Amino acid sequence: MEDDLLAMRIKIFGFCCGLILLGCPPTNVCAQSSVQPELYTFQTFGNRGSSYTSIATGVGIYLMDRDDSGPQRYLQSLVLFVPQASLVTESKLGDHFLLSSGQGLEIVLHDQWRDPVGKGAQISLRHLRWTEVAKAKKEMGEPASTTIFHMGWNGSMKAIPTNLVWFFGLDVAQLFLPGTSYGEIQGAVGLRLNW
Repeated sequence: MEDDLLAMRIKIFGFCCGLILLGCPPTNVCAQSSVQPELYTFQTFGNRGSSYTSIATGVGIYLMDRDDSGPQRYLQSLVLFVPQASLVTESKLGDHFLLSSGQGLEIVLHDQWRDPVGKGAQISLRHLRWTEVAKAKKEMGEPASTTIFHMGWNGSMKAIPTNLVWFFGLDVAQLFLPGTSYGEIQGAVGLRLNW
C-alpha cells in the first residue's frame, strides 16, 4: 500500500513537472483561438480536514469581450481527476481517508485579461465523487462525493516569462460522506496554463 502511494506521488510530481515544461514557451500560441485547451493542477485544504490534489483538463470556449480594454470571457468545461495520494499530506475528504481515486466535472465562467497578461478570475460549480472513503485506512470503504462552489484568481509569475500562472481559490463545499453530510470552507493553490 505504501509503495503504491509513493508511486502515485511520483506520478503526480511528474505531471506537475510536465505542466511546468508545457508552460515554458514564451509565445502565446492559442491567444487568437475561440477554443482553448485548459490544464490545471492544485492542492485543496479544508477547515473540516479535507486535503487532496486535483488535476483538471478540458476546453475553454470564447464567449465575448466585456469591453475593449477589459477581460475576455470564456466558458470552460473541465474533467477532474483526484489521485488517492496527495503531494503534500494524506488525502482526505473531511475526516475520511480517500481509499480510491476520485473524478468529477466542473463548469467554469472565466475572465482572462490581456493586460496585465496572466490576470484572471473565475467562478464555477464542481462535483467530485469517490468510490471508497473511510474514517480509518483499514476499514471497508463506502462511496462519497462533494459539490463545490468555487471562486478563483490567477496571476502571472513576472520573474518567469512563461504561460504558467499561479492560481488560488476560495470554495464553499458540501461533503456527502457515509452516514453524514456537512459544509466546509476550502482553499486551493496551484498552477494553471494560460494560453
